[in-house]
Amino acid sequence: MKIQAHLRSREPGRSRRNGVMAPEVAQAIRAGIFQGEYRPGDPLPEMHLAAKFGVSQAVVREALSGLAHTGLVRRFPNKGTYVTSLTPAEIGELVRVRLLLETAAWIDAAANATSKDLQCLTERLGAMEAAVAAGDYDGVARADLEFHREIWRISGDSTIARILDQVTAPLFAFVSVRRHQRRDDLSTIIAEHREIVRLLGKGDRREIERLARAQIERSYGAFVPPNLPVLSFRAGGAGRA
Repeated sequence: MKIQAHLRSREPGRSRRNGVMAPEVAQAIRAGIFQGEYRPGDPLPEMHLAAKFGVSQAVVREALSGLAHTGLVRRFPNKGTYVTSLTPAEIGELVRVRLLLETAAWIDAAANATSKDLQCLTERLGAMEAAVAAGDYDGVARADLEFHREIWRISGDSTIARILDQVTAPLFAFVSVRRHQRRDDLSTIIAEHREIVRLLGKGDRREIERLARAQIERSYGAFVPPNLPVLSFRAGGAGRA
């Protein structure tokens, strides 16, 4: 791996002090995940990675912390760090929670959004568009997550934002790895997110609920067996789809 050789060629003391190396180590691990070197569920022991990249465990710990923020890895107290792995049933559970809370966040964001907020979302969309053009599945997932984090911020509900972050980050990351493996077409994602911005500006609650459900069905339908009741109730009330 080219980045590994690059890491070993750096001046260790200076790099570790100023934190330059942690993002590079994170990028190397991220690349390893998408290239299949580290598979879903694999452990990522700090000591092993520190020896592999020729850096301190503190640098590896910082890199893994950043990857956990994006959802690519999950950290468990007293157990270690693992590449994110989700069963179809777990995906179904996360999607059900996300549908309810995401819809509520979109409705609140529509009520609160200023023209500056909508412009910020459009800029986030630009980052996603660049990643799609580059065929960067990981970049798309990260830009997509930041786009939705911005909506959660605009909603003004910090509790919903915190729960959605916990639910959505690993979901986005795991599905992005699967999409990369399948070479899924990413071309429709930009139009879908432009429609989100348009409806938030319009403030039509019924249309927002419809779009949230339709987008989540399209995003995760391929990853959940049809017999699982992933979308068996609508946001705002119970009822079969």
